[in-house]
Amino acid sequence: MLDTPQLIFLNAGHAHDVIADIDTKTYTVSSLEFVIAGRLRLWIDDRLHEIDGPRFWTNVPGVRSRYTSAPDSGPWEHGYVVFHGPRVDVWRRAGLLPVMPQDPPAGEDCLARFDQLVQLSQARDVWSQRRAVNLLEQILLILAQARSQQPDDHGWLADVLRLLQDIPVSPRQYESLARKLGMSLSTFRRRFRQATGTSPHEWLVRRRIYRAQSLLVDTDWPIKRIADELGYCDVYYFSRQFHEIAGLPPAAFRQSARQRGGSQ
Repeated sequence: MLDTPQLIFLNAGHAHDVIADIDTKTYTVSSLEFVIAGRLRLWIDDRLHEIDGPRFWTNVPGVRSRYTSAPDSGPWEHGYVVFHGPRVDVWRRAGLLPVMPQDPPAGEDCLARFDQLVQLSQARDVWSQRRAVNLLEQILLILAQARSQQPDDHGWLADVLRLLQDIPVSPRQYESLARKLGMSLSTFRRRFRQATGTSPHEWLVRRRIYRAQSLLVDTDWPIKRIADELGYCDVYYFSRQFHEIAGLPPAAFRQSARQRGGSQ
């Protein structure tokens, strides 16, 4: 089991005096971003945040993230770690990936942890890589615990995301889910959008399509088996949704991804 990498680090760094306009949207990788000092304008999809460092957020597949210096402010100090692998799905299902910007909790030396994470993730030996995975998870757990302890925060969201994994891809299921949470459907939708920047249905569909992308690349499963695995009763409906979000039919996506991988 230890010989199978559950997380692969692709890039990491700690940069000073950053002046840039960065616009990203990925479908296969995630990153933990850390504005250490300075002032930024950050768009997550269409939602604008004016943030002062230190502040964390996560880039996750399918969510567009754009950031640049705030007006009348200078350069900023920025850290980042880019990664992918099966462990990311575990963290996502547990609600550990903070898409919205979050202050580091008081009493935790997150900068020291983050700098150690950058150093370990860049080392090539297997023990440093395992320590880096462990340290990244520690940081995510610290942030998740801080979110759960804030009365006006979205601590309820982790339970919602776990429940969403088990429902069919149908808008009619959300009224039942809202009742389980003790909310009206309109309140549930409003609070979910405030926490994630998207609707429950769009979140669920997109996350299943991102999971499908991983299965298409990492396995030789037939498309029908992937559709069944993700809770789709109709493989043609799955293929249509996949095409709408990924820009290619499933078979073409698999072929293109493997051609890119073989050419690297």
